[in-house]
Amino acid sequence: MGMGPGVGPCPMMLEWFDEDGDGKITLEEFRGGHEERFVEIDANGDGKVTIEEFQAAPKPGRQARMQRMFRRMDANGDGTLSRDELAGRAETRFQTLGADGDKVITAQELQQAMPCGRGPGNGPGPGGGR
Repeated sequence: MGMGPGVGPCPMMLEWFDEDGDGKITLEEFRGGHEERFVEIDANGDGKVTIEEFQAAPKPGRQARMQRMFRRMDANGDGTLSRDELAGRAETRFQTLGADGDKVITAQELQQAMPCGRGPGNGPGPGGGR
């Protein structure tokens, strides 16, 4: 049941849990992500999740991912992004996407880096949807 590189839940999981953006998930990051999710679901804050809370909980989505991404990019932790912080993130992301080191990003490299459920014919994104 293996999936190719960049396909399936792995890229999304990495994006969700990898707090420091090093491309690896430590046990501490993994536990922290689960704790954050528990707190989001436990609507009344009693330390327990009822079936009603579980069903009503929003799926981890764009807002949570954006907050994590912002924290990773905010290198000095001041709550704002400077031009240098954004440029540094762009450089890192470019190097990650251009996996073969030839200083260009090909369509194939982009396809491999896309999260699960995206791509031609698989929902929003280039060529997706109806």
